Amino acid sequence: MAIQSVLRSRANVDDFADALRHRLKWYRLSQPVRSIASWLFRIATQSKKHLIASYGNDPMVRASLLSVVLQGHNDSALRWIQRSSLLASRDDDVCQAATLVAIAAQKAQMDRTRYAISNQEVFPMLMEATKNESIADRLKMLDGFLKKRRSVTHAAAALGYPNGLTGNMVDSALIAIYAWARNTESYERCITQILRLGGNTSHTASIAGCLCGIQHGIQGIPERWLERVTLFPNGTSWVESYVERIRDWPHGPEDIQKASALPIMPIRQLIRNALLRLNRMRLIAAHLIQRIFIR
Repeated sequence: MAIQSVLRSRANVDDFADALRHRLKWYRLSQPVRSIASWLFRIATQSKKHLIASYGNDPMVRASLLSVVLQGHNDSALRWIQRSSLLASRDDDVCQAATLVAIAAQKAQMDRTRYAISNQEVFPMLMEATKNESIADRLKMLDGFLKKRRSVTHAAAALGYPNGLTGNMVDSALIAIYAWARNTESYERCITQILRLGGNTSHTASIAGCLCGIQHGIQGIPERWLERVTLFPNGTSWVESYVERIRDWPHGPEDIQKASALPIMPIRQLIRNALLRLNRMRLIAAHLIQRIFIR
């Protein structure tokens, strides 16, 4: 969705925002289903916090993608990321966190190059990039944990999530960055440690997966995981054409003007999103039933 909006924009940030806003509408059509799922989740986990993240409305994942597409054009990238984030949330903390994810993605891209930096330098670099004192304090704490090789579980508990994640976008981004910095050598270990935290881990795992994927490429993802990836509603030929359009990226806005967007299938996307939400409700219902019987 994000890359399609970039392609359609022809390197114009305003057109990008309009295209992305149009595509987000299709994801938000499943909002009633998501609201019910969120309500059931809070009952099952006794959480008082609302789930505020979803795949279609996730500025953190889009920030990592835009960082890759616009690498070498930092000022431009930040403008695009800000516009993308504002479509999902007016919270300044969310925009700040999206910027930090984008910076981490830049670091991941430099791996195995002469500009590569140690993962020990990640959090000091992020602290310099934010003016938000609350986020800076949490980054400083995570930096100390990383130097002491504390576990992802320990870091999540220190941020206020000892019994599972809630879907808070800012803290999920920080935990994802920590998990990636803590496990830069293994995509599988990074994602597995996040999933073991429990709760609404999908948001955090998707951000960490982006960072690990940027760093390691497709060869770093376990083959058994790739075999289970579904491309619905898009077929193999659509994906091959899509890859062809962005094969020589990233080189910045100039290349965006040379690659045309592919047609989307909004009705199929709506069906897919509804099925994903129903599946999540099924899992939540199973969890709720299990808790009732355990009691």
